[in-house]
Amino acid sequence: EDYFHWMEDHAAQVDDLYERLAFISPESAGDGELVGTNFERKYRREGRPFNAMILRKRS
Repeated sequence: EDYFHWMEDHAAQVDDLYERLAFISPESAGDGELVGTNFERKYRREGRPFNAMILRKRS
């Protein structure tokens, strides 16, 4: 979780270059999942948070 906060802080520092978009889970993700990968499921079983972020380069 600290790592994701670090990423959010650094993404905010370059918001003139990148736009943060809302993360929309793909249809393949199950209920309560972000992306539905085995990696995410393993993290969730272990009680670890799983985060996602989309940054799009500004024109």
